[in-house]
Amino acid sequence: MIAMKRKLEGTRAAALGQKRLPLGDIAFTLIELLVVIAIIAFLAAMLLPALSRAKTSAYSAKCKSNLHQFGLALGMYCDDNRQSYPYYDYAGPPEFGLDGLKWSVALRPYMRVDWTNRSIHCPGYKGPITAGELGGNTFGSYAYNPSGTGGAPEPLGLGDEWAAGGAGRYVPPVSESDIKVPSDMLAILDTVSASKIGGPYQGHDFAEPLFPAAINMLPSGYSFFQQPLQHGKSFNVLLCDQHVSARKVADLFDPTKSASNWNRDNLPHPETWP
Repeated sequence: MIAMKRKLEGTRAAALGQKRLPLGDIAFTLIELLVVIAIIAFLAAMLLPALSRAKTSAYSAKCKSNLHQFGLALGMYCDDNRQSYPYYDYAGPPEFGLDGLKWSVALRPYMRVDWTNRSIHCPGYKGPITAGELGGNTFGSYAYNPSGTGGAPEPLGLGDEWAAGGAGRYVPPVSESDIKVPSDMLAILDTVSASKIGGPYQGHDFAEPLFPAAINMLPSGYSFFQQPLQHGKSFNVLLCDQHVSARKVADLFDPTKSASNWNRDNLPHPETWP
């Protein structure tokens, strides 16, 4: 009888204990919580770089698509203007048969939206975008290559209305036939400037004379450029044959590696280097 009573009391105590502490309410110890937090932190550290790389890759893909659209527009412009490229900024005499517009405005009829619409700019670009009107400063995520590595004796890029050292003398527009190696000649590329004049990341829409200025900054540092760079360590570039590729910034602005890509005769012209 006594043994049966003790058994019933044990069973009742166990039942009451289960009622007081249901299975779902079992608490974790401090050590167990710290282990869980450590595991979550480890997984986050593993996943965040992958997510960042995926974001950078997506931005780069969109940027390349934009540059491809600019390439198509540039080709159509040349077809309509005697196979000649637009000047960077033209205000010269009408006998050359051009429309007297800045390059971004000249391409406007062939683009789906205006220059000031961010949808045609690199999503990784953090600077301002202002209208590309004649004679005024223009800022955005892409730069035109009007003068190549320099301007001696005449611009070596796709078109600058002034001949070097020839005040008041206009130079004819660059023809497609003037480009010796279209697949190696830079036409439009990610903005190179990160000047703090007028804004935190001021992206000018021409690639020269920023080319020699950028050379002076490499390889010691990238302070001349938007930080962080739009696409990791690379810039996206549009070539004159309308294909788009990525180039390492350190190579793109190293004259020993890329100067010939800036000039339409496909020569490095070291005499123009700073």
